[in-house]
Amino acid sequence: MKRIVFFILVAILILLLAFMIWPEDSYSPHELSEVFNTQARSFIVPAPPPDWQEKDFVAADGRRLRWGETGNRGAAKATLIFIPGFGSFQDMYWEQIDLFARRGYHVIGLDLRGQGGSERDEPHLPERLIPESFEPYSDDVAQWFGGLDLDQTRPVLAVSLSFGAHVLTRSIGDHDLPIDGMLALAPAYRTQTAPYDYKTALRLLKTLSFFNKDKSYAPGQGDWQPYSQDLTAHMPCGSYPERLFRRDIILANRPDLRTGGATVAWLLALHESGELLSSNADYTASIKLPIHILLAEDDVLVDNDFTRGLCLSGFSNCRLSVAPQSRHCMLMENDTVLELIFNRLDALLEDVR
Repeated sequence: MKRIVFFILVAILILLLAFMIWPEDSYSPHELSEVFNTQARSFIVPAPPPDWQEKDFVAADGRRLRWGETGNRGAAKATLIFIPGFGSFQDMYWEQIDLFARRGYHVIGLDLRGQGGSERDEPHLPERLIPESFEPYSDDVAQWFGGLDLDQTRPVLAVSLSFGAHVLTRSIGDHDLPIDGMLALAPAYRTQTAPYDYKTALRLLKTLSFFNKDKSYAPGQGDWQPYSQDLTAHMPCGSYPERLFRRDIILANRPDLRTGGATVAWLLALHESGELLSSNADYTASIKLPIHILLAEDDVLVDNDFTRGLCLSGFSNCRLSVAPQSRHCMLMENDTVLELIFNRLDALLEDVR
């Protein structure tokens, strides 16, 4: 009996060792089906604003990041810093950037490190975000922002989405950025973890990390592929396919812009940063600028209750509202939701004047 137990324990140890040292699969971009390609050919993706100027920025660690701006600087009523969310990039939002500019905002946008047109975390795993913490993201934004030649005679506002809103919040808290106000759309301060409760999901991630799987995708995640072969389908992230599938259409033709799902490292870094915001009252109270948060009523990706708690008892100057019948990817929703976003931005501008 003792011999059997011994051999079982040895087998378990061998399996655990193999799991720890098993290499990541080599990267190969997802190949698209002809069904998808046939539909994609008739799908219209907006062109960049005619005055859009694309530029590069080199972060402190040598990482190259892509950014750009509209050409209406002289005639704008305010500067608008635009930070997209997880796996997102400026090209997805040409329509919205153009609409912001037409409403009088000089738009300056950044692709966060590891995604979009910015340099990747690891060249051999180009679709994976593998941060040790959120501090590099925060530092990038501060360094980039500090190098912008902004017009000091007019307000500087920020619109940020999901992961981008979390990063911008951290950069404001870490570096006291001279931004006059922020509109945070469905900010990802904490993710939803169904079908697990949050503590169970966190234990699972920490276990994977213990076994040296930080670079691996979290369970259920993987390299990019279209959400659906049907470009009229509704998705958990949004209910307006005409806009929502622009990302997949762009990425079908631009593998270099692709980002896959959430990795163990990214989710743990998000958790650590979220804990800083929720448990360090001095930190959140030090963020004095007006923060307007617009939640998506039907959000299944982020924890709205966690965000409500931060707004009500964390940030010094926070207003919270809800976009009815909206899902997480709010800037890709219908015109009613877009108009609500534009109105919230204009209200924020009035608050800071």
